Amino acid sequence: MALFLLHNYMDLFEIQLIVDKLNALASSKRAGYMKLSFIMTAYIVEFMALNGMRIGECLAIQPDNIDFDKHTLEIDGTIHWIDDDTGHGVKDTTKTEASYRTISLTTRSMDILRKAMLENKKAKQWDSNYNDRGFIFTNHYGNPMALSSVNRNIKLAVENIKDKDGKQIITKHVTTHTLRHSHISLLSQLGVSLKAIMERVGHTDHKTTLQIYSHVTEQMDKDMMSKLEAVSY
Repeated sequence: MALFLLHNYMDLFEIQLIVDKLNALASSKRAGYMKLSFIMTAYIVEFMALNGMRIGECLAIQPDNIDFDKHTLEIDGTIHWIDDDTGHGVKDTTKTEASYRTISLTTRSMDILRKAMLENKKAKQWDSNYNDRGFIFTNHYGNPMALSSVNRNIKLAVENIKDKDGKQIITKHVTTHTLRHSHISLLSQLGVSLKAIMERVGHTDHKTTLQIYSHVTEQMDKDMMSKLEAVSY
């Protein structure tokens, strides 16, 4: 299990491949509800990779949580799904006290939120099934996307990312949780402290964060020695 955790993250290049494939799949769909599903999944993949939240926290984001002037996001809840025909989701409190947090957002993250909100606005205008419940990453009913739908779309995208010989490029098992680990890996590579990473992702138990952080920094140390060996005078 520990070994799985250590290696279950992706680099930015792999994430971009998935986002691009999801958008390509969206363009190939004629049905509006399928098109929206893949577009929203592309937004979710990139947003989670940039911010490291849990999928339930991501889907629970509402406009009131976003401060566009200060570039911050208040994470104050998670989504619980109720099984019915529409995949209805209900917002509940965060997982732990540490999960309740306010994080800073990049310009790109803000852009993703604006684009998702615009998709919702279009759906509300043109789709009679759409019920605006005040969420950002929604399906064609206006409910938070179902976790199963997001992971299914990601799986399909990954399976369709192939090289010129038809070989699958990404062989890892990719889920929404992989994106959370990928963010921790990215911050580790950028030299962000373990404490700051834990605060950003809402971890109280440092075990998982430390595993990824240690693995990444150890690899960076090895790369450093390889680069030093290559230095010639």
